Amino acid sequence: MSRAIKQAEEWLQKNSFSGAPNQGQAGDILAREARREAQKSRSAQEQGAWDKRMEERAEKAAKQAALKVARVIKSGLRGARLKDEIRRLIPRELVGRATKYIDPLLRKTGALAEPKGPATYEGARFERHVVKKQASGIFLEVRSALKYARKSMSEGFAGKDLNSLLERRFPERIRSAMESDLTEIREAHEGGAGFLYVDAEAYASPTGVTGCEQGALRHRANQIPAVTQMERCATCNLVRTLEDGTKKCGAYNKALLEDTTGTEMDRMRFANLRLANMDDQGHTASMFAPAFDPDEFGLRNSNLEGISMEQPEYAELDISFGSWDALTSE
Repeated sequence: MSRAIKQAEEWLQKNSFSGAPNQGQAGDILAREARREAQKSRSAQEQGAWDKRMEERAEKAAKQAALKVARVIKSGLRGARLKDEIRRLIPRELVGRATKYIDPLLRKTGALAEPKGPATYEGARFERHVVKKQASGIFLEVRSALKYARKSMSEGFAGKDLNSLLERRFPERIRSAMESDLTEIREAHEGGAGFLYVDAEAYASPTGVTGCEQGALRHRANQIPAVTQMERCATCNLVRTLEDGTKKCGAYNKALLEDTTGTEMDRMRFANLRLANMDDQGHTASMFAPAFDPDEFGLRNSNLEGISMEQPEYAELDISFGSWDALTSE
């Protein structure tokens, strides 16, 4: 009996369940684990490639933003205005990357320092005496008349046409009160505004771009090539910097003109004024005048110089045709 019990115990130990999976189940589990590890490896590679592309794009954008800042510094912007422009040009997420390109340029140029203004006079100050009664009565009218005159010049009025327009528009007392200020404005812009550029300050509102947008409604589509640059244009969002570094006003769709002075500018202004002051006969004659100046480029032709175009003088000749005279006399 004890021998039978012993055999039964040996059989149970040999055939008892150990808890380990059979061979087929273990193969499936190992295959799934292998696929999962391969997917993880592939995802890691794709994520690494994506991160690398994003890193290259961010670095390129930082370089482009730094290049824009360099152009702004080259244009002469300094101090607090330059800081505001840098904040506008460089997105917050690119500041760290762009700093390594901008900092050496800022240290070299010292552009963040406030520009030194002109020397100020610290002595006694003398101001022009203004009659308060007159100023309080017509000051607003004079200011409005001057603004109207500047707009009219930007719309092509000059010379006698501008005089006639103001005489019909305003009474004598207003014209007399604004005479000195109007003279300065005409000396600065007459013949240039409305022909070569648009006077932006004539349309500008006290703040913002409302005035510029209203002026652009009148001048955006005309043939005037430029618009004058104001102080506020340095931080205006409507200003576009082209690839060649020049600036363009997005409202007027015209190039920004920083300086309206110079010999060439004065020559063109005086030519426009001379044309505006011509009478009807002069305008008619100008249609048939040569459209070029032969001496403009100093050209010479030695083969044709010194040749006289006058007709030569001929002496009377006594020509005889044999006996022709004798025959006719008979």
